[in-house]
Amino acid sequence: MRSINLLPPEVFKQAAASRRRNIWILAGLLYLLLLGAASFWQFGRVSREEDKVAAQQATNAALQRELAGLAGVESTKLAFQQTAGAVQAALGTDVAWAGILTDLGLQITDNVWLVSFSGGSSGEVSMTGVGLSYEDVANWLRSLGGETFTQLGGGWMDNLQTSQIGNTPIVNFSATSFLTDQARSTRASTRIPEVAP
Repeated sequence: MRSINLLPPEVFKQAAASRRRNIWILAGLLYLLLLGAASFWQFGRVSREEDKVAAQQATNAALQRELAGLAGVESTKLAFQQTAGAVQAALGTDVAWAGILTDLGLQITDNVWLVSFSGGSSGEVSMTGVGLSYEDVANWLRSLGGETFTQLGGGWMDNLQTSQIGNTPIVNFSATSFLTDQARSTRASTRIPEVAP
């Protein structure tokens, strides 16, 4: 048997329209629900980023306070550099005369002795002395630039004269030499402490 619908076609149209309306309402509600979930998720994300910003601002403020506490360091550093420059200027060409004279005394043999010794920070050193022979004077002069005495180098004789003390022949000499880098004092470096930049 076949069913016969006795309802007018307007009822079917109204039912179809009602179904479409309900689907649209359901789709709208679903859209609003998704929009609400996305907004809630985005709000949570924004809140986390705001917390990060607040934490970074607190860190920045702490660093600014620390930096303000170090304001005097720059003036201290400048004063140190000025003092170090003054020490370097005063002692940069300083000569370790005590070491030179001690080592020079060890170089003098039994047959040679010095009468005078003069020098300055300019680098030239003048000496006068007496030796028992030319060979003794030459050996002593060669030792000035040798491995055991490196503070003076390149010595040369300015004048040699023979004479006598009593019956003993002697050689009077005057010699010139120059100071080497080993003659420089380390006083400047020991008075200026090294600091980390």
